Amino acid sequence: MKHSSRTLTPKTVFRGLDRELELLASAFAELSPPHIAMAPYPTLASLIARLTTGPRDDAKKELLAAIIAIRQSTPHRLWVAILLRAFRPMLAKVWKKLFGSDTEERLALLLLSFQAAIRHVDPTRDPLRIGMYVRQETRRRAIVALSKELSWGEVGFGEDADECPDPRHDHTPDETAARRRAVVALLRGSALRGHVRRAHPTLSSDEQTREYERLRRRLRRRLRTSRDGSGDQAVAS
Repeated sequence: MKHSSRTLTPKTVFRGLDRELELLASAFAELSPPHIAMAPYPTLASLIARLTTGPRDDAKKELLAAIIAIRQSTPHRLWVAILLRAFRPMLAKVWKKLFGSDTEERLALLLLSFQAAIRHVDPTRDPLRIGMYVRQETRRRAIVALSKELSWGEVGFGEDADECPDPRHDHTPDETAARRRAVVALLRGSALRGHVRRAHPTLSSDEQTREYERLRRRLRRRLRTSRDGSGDQAVAS
């Protein structure tokens, strides 16, 4: 099946998210009753309104922490969609500080890092600062994924980068060659497919395949622009 080509931008992502939340209203009615924190919200629309309007008071922060706890114990796309909508302002701010690669690459990375962050932060640890923990974990995972796991190297954050090292620096010939070898290793055989499975275990088979193809194209472009005539391109073809 041939998929239509459509540019992924923050605007298109959140426009699609609003439509998805409308479709998930019935799932909320079915899944929310067992959770005490959801009791004051008879509909998904009432919950979204509470999360996205009004002051950022302690009750709202505790509600966010409760939803993260629910998502961690009940991996349904409903809770991910709710959290994406609630953290939209934070994601927009992080997006502006993230650079390197192309638009779709950065946005995909940001969304995947956010989903990993809400799976791993501890919602019981100081719930009133849950927003800060999610932001820091999202940004940390984004830069690690770009600079370390895939050895892309030319990506970083701006001045407000928490404690993440900025990987933008000059590399020696040996370091450059090592990076090329790491990319070639990922492109060979099942290495890259294994990376995708480990990094995104909750994605469907089709989604993992699309992520694999996206990363493969990106890595091959990176290899072509960084090779020094040593024959790496032929190895990775």
